[in-house]
Amino acid sequence: NTKIYSFGTNDFMEGITGNILDMEGPVVKTATDITEKDIRTSANRAADWMASLINKDGGFVAILNPYGKKSDGYDWARTVFSGWALGEFGKVFKNASHVRDAKINFIRNKKFIFDDTAYVKDRPLVLSYLGQQALSLGYLPDALLCADTIIKQLGRTPFNPLIFSQIASFLGMMALRGNTKYLEYALQCANMTKNAFDESPALNVPRGIANYAELVNTFFILYVCIGDKKYIDTSREIALWIL
Repeated sequence: NTKIYSFGTNDFMEGITGNILDMEGPVVKTATDITEKDIRTSANRAADWMASLINKDGGFVAILNPYGKKSDGYDWARTVFSGWALGEFGKVFKNASHVRDAKINFIRNKKFIFDDTAYVKDRPLVLSYLGQQALSLGYLPDALLCADTIIKQLGRTPFNPLIFSQIASFLGMMALRGNTKYLEYALQCANMTKNAFDESPALNVPRGIANYAELVNTFFILYVCIGDKKYIDTSREIALWIL
């Protein structure tokens, strides 16, 4: 007759200090015995598992309800992000199979995300991931399409630090590739997110690591684009906060 309760979390990370889980911080443990071989083995296993979840049409399996076994929806942001990650892994580890899976996944993603009749939650965020996936696979025209679509929608996109930091990162990458017209928008989104980061303690708003972690990459990209030391200092500031 014991009642059992379960709960789900997204991007859950927790601190190791204290005995009570705050459910707000990172789990970071010092592990001096982990070797490069261990990391490579774990990365390969993770990529193989991810590839096993791709359907024949290139899409990842939908979110499933463990009780009714029915689909509860489709998480486009994580779907595209996962496809991007799989392609990057395939390139680094020279795994042609995973690169091929990522390309098939990209074709499917593009088909639905640019269909205005399809419901895509947080479309600007999804477009930033799709643009990164396009850049990774060498599909520059598709990356340009993603960037231009984001900019058209930017004025009516409600501010969210996670979304705006990802948009800034992607547009910064586009500027880094020589498309400098995107730099001002990357700066705009990055500065808005950094301002929210700075103001959140005074406003008693939890920062949340997932919301601001991308700023490490974003401000490093801006530093490479512009060369101003303040951007690399900001990147380092966020990195130290995460650690």
